[in-house]
Order: sequence, then C-alpha cells, then structure tokens
Amino acid sequence: MNMQGTFVSRVLALTILAVSIAALTKTLVLPLAERLQTASDQLFQQRMLLGRLIAQAAAAAPSVTTPDINEAELRTLFLPGDSDAGRLASLQSRVDSIAQKSGARLASTQVMKPAESKGLRLLGIQTQFSANLDQLQQILFELETQKPYLVIESLHITRAADAGTIDRPDLDVRVSIKGAADRKKS
Repeated sequence: MNMQGTFVSRVLALTILAVSIAALTKTLVLPLAERLQTASDQLFQQRMLLGRLIAQAAAAAPSVTTPDINEAELRTLFLPGDSDAGRLASLQSRVDSIAQKSGARLASTQVMKPAESKGLRLLGIQTQFSANLDQLQQILFELETQKPYLVIESLHITRAADAGTIDRPDLDVRVSIKGAADRKKS
C-alpha cells in the first residue's frame, strides 16, 4: 500500500508540474511570442515601405548631369511666392494641407530663420502635430515626393503622454522643414 501511495503521489506531482508548465506557457510564453511576431511583421512592412520610398526618391531625383532643364522646370524646384513672407506662407499652407488631409492634429507652427547652404537660400518652418504611425508615414511621403522638393531637417517623435486612448493618437511629432527660395525673386 505504501508503494502504491508513493507512486500515486509521484504521478500527481508530475501532473501538477505539467499543468503548471502548460499554464505558464499559455499565459507568458505564447503572448510574448505573438507580440514578437506582430512587431516583426510591422518592422518588415516598414522596411518594405522604406525601400519603396528610397526607390521612388531615386527615380524622382533630378539628374545633375542633365543640362537641358528649362526655366519652367527649374522654377518648380523653388518655393512659390514673390517674397520670403509669401514663400513661407505657401510652405506653411502646404504642410497644413498635407497634415489635415492625413487626419493629423496640428498643434503649432513657427517660422525658422532663413539659412544659406551651398549657394541656396533656405526658408523653413517648424511644426508640431499629433498623429498615429500611418498618418506620419503619409505626411512624410507627401512632403518628400511633391514639388517643390522640401528638406526635412529634423524630425523628433515622442510617444504621446496619453497615447492609446480612443481619441488620442500615439505620437507627438516636431518636424523642421525647409525649401529653397529663388534668388532671382528675392
């Protein structure tokens, strides 16, 4: 009887151990593995998008070796407007329109000091908005692929303090954007 009791207690102990391991696996390991797979899938999608954006930017970039750019094409590379104030207003309007079209919520926009770089006069703005990741990708794509070409000088992204609520996007974004001004019109 004693041997039978020892055997039963050992089988019971092994059963409890197996159930405990199964419960730990189900409550800890499987959700972590699922979350890791989701993050891996998102990373793959973002890498694919980045690859497409790089390929499109390379295809859309004006060729430096092409000498036959006419004046009309050259003007499309500069911010429209007859003065710096007009050009900055045009830039701000374009950024506001793109952000609103994507569904982002604008917080503020500030004019930056004009700068000189490699013979170009650069005018810029710094804007802050709230957006989710898809909206941010759409905004950056629109800013970087339309003429006149714009330069994103800096991009600062933080997780929103109250992110994850239904009416609050996940990200707070601050971006500095510059465009070239035509010196002939200055």
